[in-house]
Amino acid sequence: MRKIKLIWLLCCNIIFANPIPPYAHLWEIQPIEVLEVDTEINWKNSGLSNQEALEHCKNTQSLPKDSKQMEQYLKKHIVVWSLHYFSGAGCTYKGKVKFAGKIWNFVSIGGITRITTESEWIGLVCISKDCYPQAWSDGE
Repeated sequence: MRKIKLIWLLCCNIIFANPIPPYAHLWEIQPIEVLEVDTEINWKNSGLSNQEALEHCKNTQSLPKDSKQMEQYLKKHIVVWSLHYFSGAGCTYKGKVKFAGKIWNFVSIGGITRITTESEWIGLVCISKDCYPQAWSDGE
């Protein structure tokens, strides 16, 4: 009986040690439809006008500028448990997407994207070499 418990605990530890984040299995197969996308800037005290900062964001970030580009950008992301960003403060994209039969709000900045409903959230990082800035997540 003791061996069975030990084997059971070992199996549970292996299975549950690194569980897959919610929606990770759907992210790679479900279509993502961008319904709205807007660029927001936060360059206070930078010396740039809002228009200059907006142009800087559009020209230097790999973030998309329209719905089609945002869909392509989101497909370069992976679902993760925790979020950390590399860079890109000041250039933010916000909007709405349709994914897994639900409408989600999104915010994308510095290689990370978070999509949310009233009761759920999905953390995403863009680790593709095509993304600037690239992001990472500890333990993923």
